[in-house]
Amino acid sequence: MKNEPKEEPRSKGKEFNKGLVGFSVVAAVVTMLGTNFHFFNFGSDTDPAPARLRDASPPPNVSHFITDRTQALIYDLNGSWKFNTGDDLSWATADFDDTGWVEIEAPRRWERSGFKDYDGFAWYRRSFDLGDLDPNKRLYLRLGQIDDVDETYINGQKVGGLGHVSPYSTAWEWERIYSIPSGLLKANGNNTIAIRVYDAELDGGIVRGELGIFASTVPDPLIDLSGSWKFQTGDDLAWKEPGADETEFSSTYVPMAWESQGFLRYDGTAWYRKSFALSEPPAVGTYILILGMIDDRDEAFLNGTRVGFTDQPEDAESPYNIVRAYPFDAELLKAENTISVRVHDDGGIGGIFRGPIGIMEAEAYEIFVEQSNNANQPSFRRTVDWLLGK
Repeated sequence: MKNEPKEEPRSKGKEFNKGLVGFSVVAAVVTMLGTNFHFFNFGSDTDPAPARLRDASPPPNVSHFITDRTQALIYDLNGSWKFNTGDDLSWATADFDDTGWVEIEAPRRWERSGFKDYDGFAWYRRSFDLGDLDPNKRLYLRLGQIDDVDETYINGQKVGGLGHVSPYSTAWEWERIYSIPSGLLKANGNNTIAIRVYDAELDGGIVRGELGIFASTVPDPLIDLSGSWKFQTGDDLAWKEPGADETEFSSTYVPMAWESQGFLRYDGTAWYRKSFALSEPPAVGTYILILGMIDDRDEAFLNGTRVGFTDQPEDAESPYNIVRAYPFDAELLKAENTISVRVHDDGGIGGIFRGPIGIMEAEAYEIFVEQSNNANQPSFRRTVDWLLGK
């Protein structure tokens, strides 16, 4: 069935959303004009980052380790999805029987599919077979824009989600791009995507964008760190340590401003923490901790050791538009690892708000920067999309 023209959701009219739209326009202008790229290594004045890294310019102005021009389609998810209003977390499981659900098209706001004026929870489900694809291949799920909040599951495991139900904050403007954990998808078997959507007002559902499973043509990161992190407002240097108490920490999605995740109008200091395991930690080499763009200032620690920070001189503008990319030696990586990021926001949006987020080998990062820059060169189509606010 042929899709109808994809529609842009109407503005929610929220003051904060207007601010984000304005910020997005400013960021687009910066993208078109170009920005400066910096590497930071504050471990020692006598141990600077390699010259080939310090000289890299400009930064990869992308949100993930995949862009529109560096992606390869693996499976097209545009078209018919199973759909049901209401809310039940058992609907996320792979073996749930959804034969009684209706079918609707996506992307398309559900108001155009017979659910006029419906606000609240609803679920989408889609099953597919990837054939003999290597299940360990690094893949990305793209779901376009979802109005307002989503939690997305693959084979029963949560792989991402943007926005916040309570306290409510919308994420309708953000494109959903979720890294699929290695080994989660099954080859030559049935796989299921389940999307829990909450719409507070006006348009709802998977409303716009390109839906599919994609591979990236840029080098793989050692680890993609986008997704769920631990988060706590306040300031305690003990939180930099691997074994710090996280009892009072909440979960947040990275990259995304903390105002969109229940911390509206919070200004001050907060901490992010993320733990991950490596089956075979590298013994030698230089790696790059990539933390995207952070509003406003940050200090990053790997297993309790500071690997870099970005500050601002007195009376200088915020360094929010500088890509954080901190080189460190492979010996810092262990079988079990913890990254801690101390962030101070002076006002406006705050936190780790733009990707990519991850760890790459230094040489792979150079290639990623080059390919990402090429992918972001202006073109007629990109210019028109930008002017239309796409």
